[in-house]
Amino acid sequence: MEFTGERFIPGIKEYDQSPIAYEHWQRYYSLLNYVKGKTVLDIACGEGYGSNLISQYAEKVFGADISSETIHHAKSRYSAPNLNFSVESIENLDHEDQSIDIIVSFETIEHVDTNMQEAFLREAVRVLKPEGVVILSCPNKKVASDDAFENWGYKNEFHIKEYYLDEFDDFLRRHFRYVHFYYQRYENVLVLSSAEPTHLEVILRKQEDFQHTQNMLAICSHSELAGVLDESIVLENPGNHGELIRNLANAYKQTKLIQEGLEITETKKNKIELENEKLENEYVRMQHRNQELVEENKQLLEYKFEHNRLLNTRSMRFLHALYTVKQRFKSIIKRGN
Repeated sequence: MEFTGERFIPGIKEYDQSPIAYEHWQRYYSLLNYVKGKTVLDIACGEGYGSNLISQYAEKVFGADISSETIHHAKSRYSAPNLNFSVESIENLDHEDQSIDIIVSFETIEHVDTNMQEAFLREAVRVLKPEGVVILSCPNKKVASDDAFENWGYKNEFHIKEYYLDEFDDFLRRHFRYVHFYYQRYENVLVLSSAEPTHLEVILRKQEDFQHTQNMLAICSHSELAGVLDESIVLENPGNHGELIRNLANAYKQTKLIQEGLEITETKKNKIELENEKLENEYVRMQHRNQELVEENKQLLEYKFEHNRLLNTRSMRFLHALYTVKQRFKSIIKRGN
């Protein structure tokens, strides 16, 4: 099977210790105690790793997916007496009425439109036993889409209809009397433990705002519910927080260098703008001077025209003739002396 970035496939080294792996495994591990002795339908089971894990605790597990390639892969990789894989669509579940204790559907509902989502929940209600439970997850649209696009310019091409927290709650309550939420999210965690911890006491401040939740896990039923999922913290890698701090420090240094570069660029820009302003002023001055020279040249031409006109008048021709006679007379007198 090809890894597209959306369907998690265990065994690919570069993804086995990535956030996508931790998120998927944590969701399945959280329900293992609850599925003991139950009949479970894992719809949109994908590669089959989750169905296989559940089968080690549940009485019977059906793993179903719309992709025949995926189901073929699951059958070839996972095998157990109480585990069965089949090709099914979420709007047409191939199970008898009131035959399933728990329906699990992680990261499924956002991949189809609202009509298909409604059809899926109607089918879920049909096949669930009266005390049955649907456990499903959906990305929080604020984080998965709004924040992702604003921060990284990222848009998930596989998601058709996501929900905000309140929207998802309203949508599910149209089909189920009881809906209880768990919030899968990234937090800053301080850990105190031995080298091989077996139990961690979780001390949490009371949280009333879960808008930063990465994924919403909803427990839906027509019967009142107690705690269903095991709450947990995933410690991704030893020293991961130190690596995060180093990455943030490097990012800060890079940001500072970029800021300094921008300041230098801004200074150069201001200097260039000042030089441009001087050149523009000089250009305007030269244009004004050029206009003055054009006017002066025009005036000189007018003077020259007037001068030529005066030279060609009768009076000026007579004076010129008298002047010529005078000069000749002076020349004769000078020769006579």
